[in-house]
Formats: sequence, C-alpha cells, structure tokens
Amino acid sequence: MRIFKRMMGVVILTVAAAGFASPVFADARTTIKDALKEKTKRTGTLDLYDVKSDGVRNLRLIDFSDEPVAEGDRVSAHVNFRDINTGDVVNLKITVEDDQGQKTITETEIVSVEELTPEADPNKVYTDQEVQDAMRFYLDKQAEFTGFVMLFDEKEEKMRNLKLTEMLPEVRRLGNTYISTAVFADADSGEKIEIDITVKNTEGQLDVKRMRIRQGK
Repeated sequence: MRIFKRMMGVVILTVAAAGFASPVFADARTTIKDALKEKTKRTGTLDLYDVKSDGVRNLRLIDFSDEPVAEGDRVSAHVNFRDINTGDVVNLKITVEDDQGQKTITETEIVSVEELTPEADPNKVYTDQEVQDAMRFYLDKQAEFTGFVMLFDEKEEKMRNLKLTEMLPEVRRLGNTYISTAVFADADSGEKIEIDITVKNTEGQLDVKRMRIRQGK
C-alpha cells in the first residue's frame, strides 16, 4: 500500500506540475489573431520593413502555415500574409508574449517570400478604361493611409492634400505613354486642381510615371 500511495503521489504531483507549467494561452491561434488585429487596427495592414527588398511591405493575414507553439509566457507561429502592393505571399514568424495579462507582438521575422510573377504581354494594347483603372488604383493606394493624395505644388511652393472628384474621359496617347486629366479638391483650401496623370506601358505593365498640376481654380 505504501508503494502504491507513493506511486499515486508521484502521479498526482506530476500532473499538477504539468498543469502549472502549461502556457497561459488557452487558444494560441486566437491569441495571435487578436494581437495582429490590435497591431493593424489603424492601417488595416501589418506594415513591416523588408531589408531584402529595401521597402515597407503592407501585409494582410491569409492563414497560419503551421500550428502555434506555446512555451511559458510566449507563443509563436509561422503565418502567411499577402503583400497588398505586390501580391507576394510573405511568411512571417510571429511571437506574442504575455505580460501580466497583456498579450502583445514582440517579434516579427520574415521567413520567406513567394513572389507573384504575373505574365505580361509586351504587345498588349490597353483600352482607355484599362488605363484609367490603373490610374485610379494608383490614386487609391496613395490615399490608403492618409485619405489624401499628397502632391507638391511647385508654383505655390506647398504640399497639397488632394481628393479625387472626377476623372475626365479623354485619354491622350503618345506611343506607349498615356495621359489623362483628373480633377481634385484641395482638402485645405477647397480649390479645384486639375492634374495630368502620365502612365507608361512598360513591357505590358502600366506604371504611373508622373502627376503634374495643370491649373488651379
């Protein structure tokens, strides 16, 4: 009996010890998702500098690529994100720590990048609608964080905060270069500003090359 009791005692102590050593994360996936939600609530993306590409990546969560691992007051997992600017799939190692009940992201490490390489037709002839769609997409990205398109007015020597009000329908074509005029409202002064937007077809890809103020009203 004594041996049995000792054995039972060992079993009971072992279970208790395992219980006290278990992590404070009841649901590790939810913990990481909640920490990411808190981290991205201002911009909607996890903004992270990528040394290799020498630029900031704006990332949106796709899903976990493995199960989170919890150890003490830390939990970490490999998580896939989509770079909203390039379409690349970026795998990050995310570490969340618990500090007296406050769970925060303490480490974000880029593990791998799967680049999106869309096929481009260098001979593609774009329609006016496609050209202006590319312009609108560019303007939307410029205004994503501030709500404005920011452009320096050389004549007035000041930065203007602009909101698109109208895209004039005409598209002027000069070889593989396209120009359209857009009307913006200056958020500070209320002025209407006409701006020429220049897009170039570079090997089948449309790239905005220039924005030039035409006139102010």
